[in-house]
Amino acid sequence: MIITHSDNTDFVATYVADSFAWKVEVYFDGTQDTSATTSGTGLFNTKIPYTEEAQKAFQGKNYVFDYTEGVDKKISANEADNVVKLHYTIDE
Repeated sequence: MIITHSDNTDFVATYVADSFAWKVEVYFDGTQDTSATTSGTGLFNTKIPYTEEAQKAFQGKNYVFDYTEGVDKKISANEADNVVKLHYTIDE
């Protein structure tokens, strides 16, 4: 944005998006594996990055991907809301 004052002085304003924290939690049959949690920071209104793996091992057992809470969730100014949860169930 450029604003010109009456004496022909230009003022330039530049907008830069803020960064906010996000995290991705992993659950196996409803139990959170805190060691698998990933986190970071990202620009406001960008997608929280995550990868749904088809299979994962947890405590010596094999699990398959079930569903994601927060599909395509975007980073907001409320960091408590910037959470995606990946759910896996036992592979029987």
